[in-house]
Amino acid sequence: MAKQVDTNKPFNMNYPSSHELLSVFKIFITSIKNFHKNKLLLLSITFLTLFLEIGVIFADLFLSLKPLSKDIVTNYHIMSTYDPTSTTSSTDFLQSIFKIQKDMTSLLGEQIITVVVLYVISTSSTVATIYVSAMSHLHKDITLKELVLGTKKIWKKILITLFYVSLLSIGFNLLFLPCVLFVGLLYFSSKLMFVIGIALLIFPSLLVLYLNVVLMLSLVVSVLEEDVYGFGAMGKAERLVRGKKVQGFIICLVFIVASGVLAFSLMSPRKVWIAIAVMVAKMIFTSLFRMFSLMAYTVFYFECKKNHGEEVEFEVDDVSYIKVPTAPLVDSALP
Repeated sequence: MAKQVDTNKPFNMNYPSSHELLSVFKIFITSIKNFHKNKLLLLSITFLTLFLEIGVIFADLFLSLKPLSKDIVTNYHIMSTYDPTSTTSSTDFLQSIFKIQKDMTSLLGEQIITVVVLYVISTSSTVATIYVSAMSHLHKDITLKELVLGTKKIWKKILITLFYVSLLSIGFNLLFLPCVLFVGLLYFSSKLMFVIGIALLIFPSLLVLYLNVVLMLSLVVSVLEEDVYGFGAMGKAERLVRGKKVQGFIICLVFIVASGVLAFSLMSPRKVWIAIAVMVAKMIFTSLFRMFSLMAYTVFYFECKKNHGEEVEFEVDDVSYIKVPTAPLVDSALP
């Protein structure tokens, strides 16, 4: 029979047991196995995304940001040499003001376009990675055509979910980071108050981890479940993670620590070309890391569904949803 899960305590977590640690280890191993099943397609998605992101960033830098910044500096220099007694200088001063205003407006507009394009690329990559990972986990072959059709249908759903995820993440960070900064400042005033502040940060830190797990799982829900997105996906993710909160915490903590190590391990040197090489290497590792994290949360989604005895919905060749049971039908096998 399917395991009964207590869903009345959404935020109740005990210390991780050896079984739960082993469960997390198996999730990571399964993610690696799923990668090998469709490694060519997954690597193609990852490096195509990376190539497009680098292309957009460099295009913005050399075709927009650099020329406009240079023009702004030139006009600012003209303004700094303003002579109130000269009619010509006054005319140049006013023209420089209008030019700077125009350049700043153009710069802001082009930066917004760049952010939107990068957001679209990242969203498409997220959908494709989760979709291929799910098909790999279910031992289902997938062609490029099926991937494109599936991504096209799902894209709007996850875009809405990502919008809410971004808003909630920004909101929690705006609340949490000032608290961390305040506790850090206590170190210079009172060691006792600093220790008390650290203790008081434990619960908010756990809450942030829990939120990250739910938000990441909501992305998977938006991709794999029909007509579930936005706040609905978040609510479904929150219900699914109950009974697997410890595993979710460990997975999230592992990825946070790993991302921190990745960020500080490739510090940019002073030489320009070496710095560019380091930046590209960092982007490659970050892209691969992002791919693996999405795959791990996809596997975690299936584990949560299995824990609740729910069926898994996924898309097939004609881009429609069918259901596959995750729990063994023990009752039907009894004599």
